[in-house]
Amino acid sequence: MPNKGKLVLISAVSLLPSCFGLWWLSIGFIIYLSIHGIFYVYLKKIASQKWLKIFRQILMVLNVFMVAILLRMFVFEICRVPTASMENTVQTGDYIVVNKLAYGPVLPNGISDVPWLQALQPDSYAHKNTATNPTLYSRSFYRRLTGYDNIQRMDIIIFDDPVRQNELLVKRLIGLPGDTLQMIDGTVFVNGSKLQMPETGKSFFRLFCRVESKLFQELQNQRKIWDKKRQCFLLNLTPVEASTFQELAECDSIHPSIDAGDPGAKGWPGTLHPNWTRDNFGPIVISEKQKNGKINNNNSTDLYFVLGDNRSESIDSRTFGLIPEKSIKGKASAILFSSASDKSLFRRIIKIPH
Repeated sequence: MPNKGKLVLISAVSLLPSCFGLWWLSIGFIIYLSIHGIFYVYLKKIASQKWLKIFRQILMVLNVFMVAILLRMFVFEICRVPTASMENTVQTGDYIVVNKLAYGPVLPNGISDVPWLQALQPDSYAHKNTATNPTLYSRSFYRRLTGYDNIQRMDIIIFDDPVRQNELLVKRLIGLPGDTLQMIDGTVFVNGSKLQMPETGKSFFRLFCRVESKLFQELQNQRKIWDKKRQCFLLNLTPVEASTFQELAECDSIHPSIDAGDPGAKGWPGTLHPNWTRDNFGPIVISEKQKNGKINNNNSTDLYFVLGDNRSESIDSRTFGLIPEKSIKGKASAILFSSASDKSLFRRIIKIPH
């Protein structure tokens, strides 16, 4: 292709992101190509043919390293899910794609925010616990570039762990700034309307059946949790699975297991009101700093409420409180593959979580 044709193609590719509101990506792409071109032309003038070949190889390695850093900082990141807090939507061992273009990437606050260079400044990014001070984060400088989408309720997001340094969490976003949030017996209400649990979501149910029944023997053989005090099984089920048990003739009854506020189990709601627990609290009004749903307000201290789909076994906003906008890394756009050693491995390749 003639040089003129290449220039037209490169210009078109460079300007394409701006069509989706990602003007900063177009500008960055143009600046990067310009610097690369100027540097290469300069080398051709001052270096011999032998040294030019060596410099080209060095430049190629540096380009690969630089592109990898920029892609991870501004476009996407791949992270492994270490816990079962989002089952069955996202499972332990899943590798998910963190889409940073959706809400817009956060500019680095220092060298510790640059991928693979954190070890050079290990103590510069200590997070504060949002349960005790939810509006503070350790970033002295914060700016989020524009993204192509707005944050929405029920999005699966990835954010900085508010307790453990340099760790990420994956949860479902439930409460937006300005929302009135309430939980009654484990059921979430947002602005007075019941919020349905995702079909893949799970929670504990108490199943009662006769000791001499076949169902009792099957559950015992599967080593399900038996509550001796209440004489029932404690099962972690999806709503569909619970309905299936309900239809069995040998099942006397099955109902959700509600946290009654055992010592140490009240979590964050218990710090706001002595009678509130993880499954019964509110109404709570989430502070509002925005009106349009966008999260690129650079002076914002917007707060969000998140829950795990595996409600009974999730450490989420009911434990550490509301999370600030600054901590949001991106949106979970795809499950790339899974490292789980079971039959679901090949069914979870390039899967879109909902």
